[in-house]
Amino acid sequence: MDYLATIDSPVGSVTVASDGEAINNQYEDHLGIELLYLSSLCARADADAADAPVPESVADFIEKHPLSWVDAFRARIAEAAPDGYFVSLAGLARALLAWHAEALRV
Repeated sequence: MDYLATIDSPVGSVTVASDGEAINNQYEDHLGIELLYLSSLCARADADAADAPVPESVADFIEKHPLSWVDAFRARIAEAAPDGYFVSLAGLARALLAWHAEALRV
């Protein structure tokens, strides 16, 4: 298995495999994990790497993974902490994901 990215945090590190699977017992659909995976796809494309993904496959990933559930995630945050900044952050993430997916399809 090829490893694509590792992120370190105060609570430990997470490694993402080349197929998008999170290693170290993290949820594969954790927003941070999916954004980390997306950033590594974009970095490979930007560097013109030999294994760079085609734009349509990146757009497919965005639409099938984070974009498919981020609205429900934002709604749950709004219920739990309507005055916090996380609801706005989730809304920003959703807007950027939608824009990115659309821009990749042009």
